[in-house]
Amino acid sequence: MFKVKKKSAVLCILDGFGLRESNLGNAVSLAHTPNLDQLSRNYPNSTLTTFGKEVGLPENQMGNSEVGHLHIGAGRVVQSMLPRIDEAIANEDLINNKDLLGMLSDTKLNGGEIHIAGLISDGGVHGHVRHLKSLMHIASNKSSKVNLHLFTDGRDVETKTSITDLESLIYDLPSNVNIATLMGRYYSMDRDKRWDRTQKAYEAIANGVGRIYQDPFKAIQVSHDKGITDEFIEPAVLSEYKGVKGKHDGLIFCNFRADRARQILDALTSKNFNGFLRADEKVFSKVVGMIEYDSDFKKKFKVLFKREVIKNGLGEWISLNGLKQFRVAETEKYPHVTYFLNGGSETKYDGEERSLVPSPQVEAYDQKPQMSAEEICNSLISALESNSFDLLIVNFANPDMVGHTGNLSAAKVAVEKVDEMLGKMCASIKKVGGEALIISDHGNCEQMYIGDTKKPHTFHTLNPVPCILYSERKKVGIRSGSLIDIAPTVLELLDKDKPNQMTGSSLLYWQD
Repeated sequence: MFKVKKKSAVLCILDGFGLRESNLGNAVSLAHTPNLDQLSRNYPNSTLTTFGKEVGLPENQMGNSEVGHLHIGAGRVVQSMLPRIDEAIANEDLINNKDLLGMLSDTKLNGGEIHIAGLISDGGVHGHVRHLKSLMHIASNKSSKVNLHLFTDGRDVETKTSITDLESLIYDLPSNVNIATLMGRYYSMDRDKRWDRTQKAYEAIANGVGRIYQDPFKAIQVSHDKGITDEFIEPAVLSEYKGVKGKHDGLIFCNFRADRARQILDALTSKNFNGFLRADEKVFSKVVGMIEYDSDFKKKFKVLFKREVIKNGLGEWISLNGLKQFRVAETEKYPHVTYFLNGGSETKYDGEERSLVPSPQVEAYDQKPQMSAEEICNSLISALESNSFDLLIVNFANPDMVGHTGNLSAAKVAVEKVDEMLGKMCASIKKVGGEALIISDHGNCEQMYIGDTKKPHTFHTLNPVPCILYSERKKVGIRSGSLIDIAPTVLELLDKDKPNQMTGSSLLYWQD
């Protein structure tokens, strides 16, 4: 343990910022980044692994912001929902789940229909099509009629995989299962209170209102022919579907990540809902979800997979040691630096303060690649220079959110804006005598093209991410590691021992 005078430490997370040697489609290497270049030249730096088994995912499964922030805060490997659900399918725990079977039985007994909603891609970030297929077959065997509400991806996978995804689904579609609606995740998975998008998804699912098609493939092809990728397909309703039949209908929601599930579930299940006016106020009273998406939701429906309780994560341990902490991010990443970093808990610890900066209201972030980085940086600097906090955690969303658009020129602007903010942040840190650990949760914007083509690459990568120590400490180096090593490293910067539950190790070491 390095014995140093107490000072503030900043944990700066550059969301979606990876490292890659090739310049082709590489927004990181093509951008003008004088501050990052100077930090890399003059301060200890290494790389981190953010994917696969090192963060509780299947081997070679790309990391994501939820898993990344969960492991940054946990300091240990936490088995993620993707392999947990896969295992439950393989060992038949899912098919024998009492809560699931009870809801299916009750719905059938009362003459209701089952509705299953979720992503149909194999991206594995928010959901996986094999989970939807498994639940579809279980429901088919226990129900009279099953309606599917399919969310096309185009963000965590290539931009136009939905036809192939749908072909795979339809190949073994049971006779009592119907595709009711189909829509891009832009509408059904918004998380930034853009209620106009959620309303269109709700109207399609609840009331059968939307563009009418006889054939789901036609709905996709019409969009593709207009240059609309899977993410943005407008809600389509298959001609036979007229909406939720009545109060005895049941809903199974297949996605296993909370942040992009909350809005649509709120609209579909809450009686006291104020996101928008529901003309025909249909809500599901019988609901089964993959996880506890929100503390309020657990009062309303059954959960198939309970979250692992993470004892003594970074935020809790900081609080138990009597230290003060500050979290700041814009809307798009606010749950990540609060809920996910706190182990999937809504708890706000003693001594923890938060600052939520609104994300810009644009259709897509390549329209404003700067996002709210300036306001976030200003909030951070204000907190830092108040000398009120021991640990300050900041997330810059630009590299990830703009990276998801597939727009290389916009991603370069995003990287350059973040670089500018790093310069301001480091100047403030130097002013107060603090230090910073600058990392990323996963790669994205360093790979904006698929392979050697110029076809847009919109999803996360397996590339290493940076780990930079901005500090005036002498003869200190930083090893390469994984995200579970970040919490122990931060605690060592603050001259605090890590709790026994953390299996990660500090990356700091003495240099000769």
